Amino acid sequence: MKRSKMVCFFIIISALLFLPQIRPVHAEDKPSYVGVDVNDVFIWKVTIEPDAFEDFYEDAGASDTWIDNYSDWFFDDEWDKDIEAWKIVIVDMNDEKEFDYKGDDNDKVVYYLNWYTTEDYDEKDWDEEEMNARGAIVKYDKDYYTDRSLGLLGLYYAIAANNINWDKLADEVDEELDDEYDGDDQDGSAKKLTSGYKDNGISTSFNVDDEEFDDFDTIAKYNDDGVVMYYEWSYDGDPIIILELEGQIFYEYWHIILGITVIGVVSVVVVVVVVKKLRAR
Repeated sequence: MKRSKMVCFFIIISALLFLPQIRPVHAEDKPSYVGVDVNDVFIWKVTIEPDAFEDFYEDAGASDTWIDNYSDWFFDDEWDKDIEAWKIVIVDMNDEKEFDYKGDDNDKVVYYLNWYTTEDYDEKDWDEEEMNARGAIVKYDKDYYTDRSLGLLGLYYAIAANNINWDKLADEVDEELDDEYDGDDQDGSAKKLTSGYKDNGISTSFNVDDEEFDDFDTIAKYNDDGVVMYYEWSYDGDPIIILELEGQIFYEYWHIILGITVIGVVSVVVVVVVVKKLRAR
């Protein structure tokens, strides 16, 4: 193979390596807002820090004994602080079903998953947590997703619809939080999140009493399939839990990585051509 053909081949392969993951064509009967498929596997690196959680209850005036007991229970039974990664495998998916939400019809797809955890992210020695657990992907609806974003944890979904209008959702949540926390010592807000040129998530911040407490903040960013690629819940700027989807950097910054790769390859090509011409003289 000539050098020029080898260079072209290298450019093509390098570009393909950094393109977003190409997904199989969905079945005709699966709604377009569902971006995942049976047998899909997702792994999140998990960071759990009880300290910020305990700081909130300390600010609330709880006793050290109560805080220690409650924190031990919460971070052993609810969120195990020793866990370093979660894995889910989608094992089945139902047909789309209509349901009523606040008097309006909406659609959802129920799916079933196996959930695993590990205390060693590098080794990934998985333990079974729950088999055939049930989840649901709900078609984007302003009221439904607004309500799901107003709680303490913000939009805390592993898999959501892939058709969420983040701009409209952030505006609606911001308005609701502003109305709910409208006292002199209260505040609440929401903003859409972007990666490069694309809207892909929402952040929330609220404080029930500026005199006594600091802010609770959430960040939720999703990839094109509706899978959460980064989630963070924090108090006073210190994370309580962070979820990071494996490979999320390629989902989020693939255009930058591709650009850098292409520039690097083109530079190599230019050098090769220049050297070849100099040798031919």
